[in-house]
Amino acid sequence: MELKILLVINKPNRELSIMDSIKKEIILFSPKTSVEIIERYRTGFVSFVFSYRPDVILTFPFTGIGLSEMFYLFKVLLGSKIICFRTEGVIDVESEYNLKLATGADTYGKNLVDLEIFWGNKVRLAVASELVKQRKLSSIDRALVVGYPRIEKYFDVASNKRVLPERIKFKFSAYDKSNIVLFVTGFHLANYSRNDLINAGDLHTDTMIDLLVKSVEVLKEYRSEWIENIIHTAEKYPDLLFVVKKHPIEKKEDYCKFQEIKNILHVYEDIQVNDIIEFVGLFVHYGSTSLIDAYLSNTPSLYVYSKKNNEWFSELSWFSDLGWPSSAKVSVSNITQAIKNYIEGKIIFKVTPEIKKIMKDYFNIEYGYRYEPSKEIAKILLSNNSVQKINIFDKYLYKSLISIIPRALYNYLVGLLKLRIGINYD
Repeated sequence: MELKILLVINKPNRELSIMDSIKKEIILFSPKTSVEIIERYRTGFVSFVFSYRPDVILTFPFTGIGLSEMFYLFKVLLGSKIICFRTEGVIDVESEYNLKLATGADTYGKNLVDLEIFWGNKVRLAVASELVKQRKLSSIDRALVVGYPRIEKYFDVASNKRVLPERIKFKFSAYDKSNIVLFVTGFHLANYSRNDLINAGDLHTDTMIDLLVKSVEVLKEYRSEWIENIIHTAEKYPDLLFVVKKHPIEKKEDYCKFQEIKNILHVYEDIQVNDIIEFVGLFVHYGSTSLIDAYLSNTPSLYVYSKKNNEWFSELSWFSDLGWPSSAKVSVSNITQAIKNYIEGKIIFKVTPEIKKIMKDYFNIEYGYRYEPSKEIAKILLSNNSVQKINIFDKYLYKSLISIIPRALYNYLVGLLKLRIGINYD
């Protein structure tokens, strides 16, 4: 019988290329397997799942309140195997708040998720142990490590490189690699209101709302500091190109001040760091997971910090470098001096034992070995390991039914009413 696998994505701009890669590997292993990719919040998601009847579902983890509810029905009524893939693979495992974020605010039983897939073993040990303790996972043996699919391109010289937009290619062509500096940002929470924080469903606002609201205000100031210091540095060094790649969730208009500055290129398209880092001479970050791209491309890196951030975000571990070594560190007010040091050849990259350990612990990378996370995930999805059964007395099953049935009935009655009185759905 034809195996059916469903790959569920949360944020297409970050996850679609990864799911495409996994799908490709599944088809190579098993050409007769049916594979579909669908967005979780697409209209008609539930109807599609019930009509497709997947044997295996790979989805992002159930961290937000209520995310697991519908998957109870998929498992009980369709017999689907449920596998969660950790899309946020790097956290500060020493931070209690970060562990709470990783295990999630949702509640469900230990037999719902059959497998949890992690990038690296350090986070696996910390998060999976906590999931077992919270009875959201039946055994730590059900937590597997595969690596991070996005970065496997660095290990495959034959992989297809993304075609960059013409405006970006044109700008890059006018500068030598050593004269291009890449800044990556991650200040999207600066756009959040108090209600946005509460409605997110996964930030544990029940106990930390005041700290989160204050942190958002601090973050707005910090983003402004980045913008002003990048502009100042660009004016100081007109022969360099300063590329600013925004976070996928940030808005283009957050960086409108860059528009009129000739040697600042704002990359607002949905482009991954690995698509552009080969063109740059220096990588500047705020404590980003993308530092791995600098390691793998042998690019010097600069970590930018703020003393105010250290004071406000210490409990949250936001904008920490996690102890990962960068080629240099500098406060946000001293970016211009750091660029001067780079020009003078004082900021260079070299692989150290510490960097190799980080790559192994967090990304499952070992020098001299093949790196094929997408292939490993495909093997897991195609494996015959059994599906855990939901106990008929599972209280979370009944909680899901109580939550879902009224909504489903309401939607059915509204649809019926519209048909009866002739309202057009369009």
